[in-house]
Amino acid sequence: RFERGVIATALAAPKPASREMMNQVTASHNESENALTSVINDLEKLPNGARSSFKEVLKRGVRYNELSPKLIAALQQPIEQRPGGLITDWNLAASELDSIIENQSDDLTGSIANSDPFINEMIKVNAIAWSVRVEAGADRRAIATAIAAAHAVSVEQLQQFAESTGRVSAPWAVLERDASQPSFPQKLKAAIQIANNLYFVSFHAIRENIIKTLENGKPSSISGEEWLQISNLGLNSIAPISKTALDLADAHVAEKVTIANRNFLIAVALMILSISLASFTTVYVIFRVIGPLKQITQAMEIVAGGN
Repeated sequence: RFERGVIATALAAPKPASREMMNQVTASHNESENALTSVINDLEKLPNGARSSFKEVLKRGVRYNELSPKLIAALQQPIEQRPGGLITDWNLAASELDSIIENQSDDLTGSIANSDPFINEMIKVNAIAWSVRVEAGADRRAIATAIAAAHAVSVEQLQQFAESTGRVSAPWAVLERDASQPSFPQKLKAAIQIANNLYFVSFHAIRENIIKTLENGKPSSISGEEWLQISNLGLNSIAPISKTALDLADAHVAEKVTIANRNFLIAVALMILSISLASFTTVYVIFRVIGPLKQITQAMEIVAGGN
């Protein structure tokens, strides 16, 4: 998704992408390829029943990798020379790849849903943070396009910006409410606070100023490339919330496994001890009780027999 934001900004510019922009495009594409490779490798390790979308991920990943080099090359041409069909096809391929990976993620999440209250809460936090990041990324692309257009934004665009604010702020409010609970993990609270300061306070102030400038028909004081650089800090602060939530869930599961293993070993030790005590008791009774009783019985039989 980060790559799509960078490429959308480059596509909106009428001139060929600068060297700096091409460096950003190349770097973001390399990150996307590495992430896709990591996803595929992780899916390969899962049992067949847990990787329902594996073949589709492979198929759409191939299509995405086929189109990406062609699109990157097209960015070095003026906007009128860029093949429109290629841009449409790449956007479709990227969207389909995003969608199928999200579906696979939802399937895996559903397989552990309701297994533990803490895990459920961390999965919820991850989903909300990811939703906020997706909407924030779409909002950044829309504003980048408006900056590149270099003319007053339309009423429809202003409405789009307002709707984007709502789609980002509404789930964030849920996250902040959950974070206010005393039982909420401190590490996760810290990640949410950082994102709130960087994105919802600092970055949003810059965003509102740019929208007002464009609304008044004035060109933005920053370029699309500068907009990417400014927005990166805020957007990149949201993703660690998901990672922190998943890390905490993983640590919680590991702790439960450790406790279960310890309880199992204790149970085995108690079972062995019980068997040992039972065996000792049996041997004791045989040699110290039954044996002497037999001797007494035999002696009494001898006496009774007159011997």
